[in-house]
Order: sequence, then C-alpha cells, then structure tokens
Amino acid sequence: MPFRFSWAAAGVIVTALALTACQSPQPEPPTTPPSPTVAAAGPCPPGDLLIETTPADQQLLEAQATDYSTGCQNRARLTVGSARDGGTTSFVNGLVHIAATDLPLADESLRQAETRCLRHPAWHLPVAADPIAIVFRVDGVTDLSLRPVTLAKVFSGVITHWNDPEIAADNPTVNLPDARIEVFFRSGRTGATQAVGDYLNRAAPDAWPVGGTPSWRGAGQARASAQEVFDAVATTANGIGYVEQSQLPQPIVGATPTPTPTPTDEPGAGESSPSASPTPTATQTPDRATPHQLRLLLEQPLELTEATAEAGITALAPRGEGHDLLLASPTEASSGAWPLMRVSYQVVCSAGQRADLTPLERDWVTYLVSDDVQDELVDAGRLPLPSTLRERVRAAATALN
Repeated sequence: MPFRFSWAAAGVIVTALALTACQSPQPEPPTTPPSPTVAAAGPCPPGDLLIETTPADQQLLEAQATDYSTGCQNRARLTVGSARDGGTTSFVNGLVHIAATDLPLADESLRQAETRCLRHPAWHLPVAADPIAIVFRVDGVTDLSLRPVTLAKVFSGVITHWNDPEIAADNPTVNLPDARIEVFFRSGRTGATQAVGDYLNRAAPDAWPVGGTPSWRGAGQARASAQEVFDAVATTANGIGYVEQSQLPQPIVGATPTPTPTPTDEPGAGESSPSASPTPTATQTPDRATPHQLRLLLEQPLELTEATAEAGITALAPRGEGHDLLLASPTEASSGAWPLMRVSYQVVCSAGQRADLTPLERDWVTYLVSDDVQDELVDAGRLPLPSTLRERVRAAATALN
C-alpha cells in the first residue's frame, strides 16, 4: 500500500482532546466509499483504536493510520494522540489501547501494565528504527572522530575544550581551537537520549557509569526537540549534540525528514528552558553553519551511512525467545554497524484486551510490518526492520488474544 503524508484523513481522527478510557463504550464509525487509489489492508476488522505516540513519530503514525483506514474503507477508526513518553503512562492507566513509543516500559510500568492487561504481560513490538547522528560545529573543522570514551567525557562535561589532549589524540592531523565545548541535549524523557546513554555505558562504562536513562544525565543545555538541538548546534560556534537522522536536512536514509512538533511540556528540574528560538549566549553567533557528522573512532573510524545504519538495525536482536520483542544491542560491537539507534515500538496487551478490539490490534500491527509499509519507511527517513524481525512481529501479532 502506498504510504503518503496526507493530513486530511478520511475516517482517521487526529485529536488533541483527552483520549477516553480503553474500557469505555465506543461508537461505531460511519462507512464511506473507499478510496480508489488505496488497496485494502488485511481483513480490516471494524472498531475504534486509541493510540498515543511520541511527538517525533506522530506525523508518521498519523499518515500510516490514514492509509490503513482508507484502505479498509473506513471500517476502523484510529485516533492518534501524542505525549512525551509515547503514551506509556496512558497505556498503563488504561486510557489508550496502544502506546507507540520509543521508551520501553520500566519495571514498575511493566507491573502496572500487567494489572491493566488483566494479569497478562504487555509486549513490545518493534515497527521502525531511526539512527542517531552526533552533529558538531567547530568552525574550520569538517572532519572529526572521537573514541566512545572521549565522547562520553565530552557529554558528561569532564572534557570542556575542543583542544583537550584526548580529543587531540583522537584527531592528530586536525587543528583544534582553544574553545569551550557547548553541549546540547534533549529535554524531558526521550528514546534518543536513552539510546545515547545505553551506548556510552556499554562502550565506556567508566566514563559514563550512569547507564542509559530517558532523561539526560550529562552536561549541557536542553532543547525541546531534535530540530531544536540541530538548530542550536548550527547557530552555536563549538556546539555538539545528538539528532535522529530522520530530522537531518539531508537524511542518510530517505530524503524527506518528518518535522517534529515542539512539545509543550515544561523542562525537568535542572534543565535549561527549551525554546524554539533560544536566546543567543556569548558563544552563539548570529550566523548559521551546517553542522557536520561526527565519526566514532573504533577499530576504524565509523561513519553513519545507509550501509552502517542498516547493519546497525540488523545487529539488534530480541532479548528472549517469546513474543515480547524488546531489542537489545550486542555486547560486542559489530564491525561496520552504527550503534546509536532509536527503535519505535507498539506496546500492546498480550491478552486481556476487549474481545472486539483484539482483531483490529492484530491487523494494525501486521499492517505496520507488512513489506509495502516497511519498504516505504525510507520516505520518512526511517529504517525498515530486517525480514526475520518482521516475521517475528507478525507472529506476535497473530498471538494476541
């Protein structure tokens, strides 16, 4: 089925209103003539499905929901909302049927989800991936590589200047300025932040002992979205930050980045106030320069490319043999595989859902990992899942009851 970014969704309601409880009675949607340009999607069971996702994935999921509903002649109505946690709080409290999140449920949330799912576990079903680039702006420097331990020290604030001996050792042929490093990070709780922390803890545990957490545990200034991080680096001399590659002006995968809505959440304690137009500081300049991508200095310098990104998602594997397909990075770095990856999941009840909604959940998840939809993820700058992982997600969807 063709995947299009269309916002006037026949039969799909995208709303900012509060989502109703998942156990509440829901009206049947009206039936309208099918679109002649969209093929049918699966068996197309009827029903109303409430989904909450991240701001970064909202427009992508809205477009997919539009095409799914149109292909099903509007027999199903999918309501897509967004929250900074990708709907995990709403999910465990029974306010939505699916949390389309990049933040796996933590232990306490897993226990709450089991209660919400009538003593059945929740499953994480992956549907897409988004590599994370490290971007920097050091005027006069276009080529920069850092070992993971050096990067961890930069992000933690241990290394504060670009001409630090450790950065110089990683880049012996580069003329580095005696300038203070300006780190920019994502405010709030995000999957990108957790992915960066997970990697630094695996690759440089002594320099980044805090592990991977959804909230930033390093130094720097907070920005509310990936776009704001990129803009801050672009307009700040000596800046560095991390950005999902789908938000880059020229994504490594695909060619159409998805704009990220700016969340309205307040920053957490100790974070700088995010702003769409941050006030320039003494180190910021009124000019704008395109940031460059940092290479990771492993056995060989590793650059984020389409090939290394595909190798990166292929290197991820489910943690167990069951249907809860939470992906984990290998303990040993895979050669040529980019290790920074944000994964989008559909978090669902494995059982205990309303009987009239279970067929729709099965069909929706199966649709998301269909070959046509997966292959068209590159239009949104995302990575499709490997075929073997798609099969496991389809099997898990079939097992929902």
